[in-house]
Amino acid sequence: MKYSIIPAALLMCSILTGCSASVTEKPAVKTNQVISAEAAEESVTEAAAAGKYDKDEEPEIVAYDDRIKVTYLGKAQEIPVKEKLDDYKVRKWYDYNFDGYTDLYIPHPYEKDYTGEYWLWDNEKGEFVKTDAFSVNGVSHEMKPDISARLLKSVHDRRTVSFRWQGDKVVPVEMIQSFVKDNVVFDTVFGYDEDYNIVMKERRYYSEATQEVYRTEPVSDYLRVTGGALEHMNGSRVVQSIGLDEIYAPDKVPEAEECIPGTEDVMYGINYTRLDLDSDGDDDLCITVKSEEGKGAKRYIYYRYDEDSDMFSRWEELTDSGKRITVSPDEPYPYYYEYKSDEEGRAVRYYYRFGDNGPVLFKKEDKKQSTVPYDPELPESVIREDKERKRNDPEEYGMTVYRYDEEGNETVVLK
Repeated sequence: MKYSIIPAALLMCSILTGCSASVTEKPAVKTNQVISAEAAEESVTEAAAAGKYDKDEEPEIVAYDDRIKVTYLGKAQEIPVKEKLDDYKVRKWYDYNFDGYTDLYIPHPYEKDYTGEYWLWDNEKGEFVKTDAFSVNGVSHEMKPDISARLLKSVHDRRTVSFRWQGDKVVPVEMIQSFVKDNVVFDTVFGYDEDYNIVMKERRYYSEATQEVYRTEPVSDYLRVTGGALEHMNGSRVVQSIGLDEIYAPDKVPEAEECIPGTEDVMYGINYTRLDLDSDGDDDLCITVKSEEGKGAKRYIYYRYDEDSDMFSRWEELTDSGKRITVSPDEPYPYYYEYKSDEEGRAVRYYYRFGDNGPVLFKKEDKKQSTVPYDPELPESVIREDKERKRNDPEEYGMTVYRYDEEGNETVVLK
């Protein structure tokens, strides 16, 4: 089985990683030229590299209910705000355009954290001037400048997006997404195409002891979420585009919010995992989306991979089951599990596979008074009560595993 992506909403969650499968050459659906950070490099002045500016001075800010008063280089100015901001939220000033003068970032109210307004210092006018230069997809997100690299960086959900000035606008040039899997620390590095969609370039593996890169590997086969589709990629070539309306059907696609390019999966609440569900040696696709049934509800949509066409097709049988189906090295077939409470209120885990006449129970795990394994669908109250029982009676601890054959006969395999 090939490399599988970890869903981003867990630990991790959702994850724009790909797997190492080779992809049969097919006619391109769309090809975009990648804008590389290296090609956009600009010279750095000695003063900028040293992080020193003769004109550098911290502004004085006083917050009122509907405005802030800013005093900088001896000039006072009032800037309107929608509601009073706490001092710590206002005190975000850096040289955002690398001209040697301090600029301002004024955050939006709490319901729109990490977005706000930028005001650049105009020395000829002697005042701060509001600008849309930092607007990406209609919204200005919070960034911090890296003076020596002449980059602006924004961090979202373990993803660091780097921006560079291009003319009178900032544009994304690189996104680095960090992961830890099986005690291995690695980054996935993306560039951006001309439409500012991410293009995966490589993975970098780090030594846990020294934090230095000890191995890099190129990545060509992966998945990405754009404004309207989940796309199967080979390098910068779109192999297949699956519309979000098809994925969400019969539900509606959630209303789009503006986001940093490369974080569309977070915006739409999509997680996806590639795993071999039919034991043919090729990874299929499980997509997790939010459901309209209620808060926290999820739907699982499955797509089967066909090597001959190099395409995924919707797998209605598994999708209609409504279950989160997975595989593991210990089990010979795909399965799902669910929790049920026994007579004493303990959470018992039941494992099922698909038979000719529906789900077939093949394993049961009774963890007794131990803490139940983490599961995103397990009610928090069950976990809390189970932990409480363990604290009250720590001597009674263990797990019993039951196996069931095709006739339903039970065997205890571990106690």
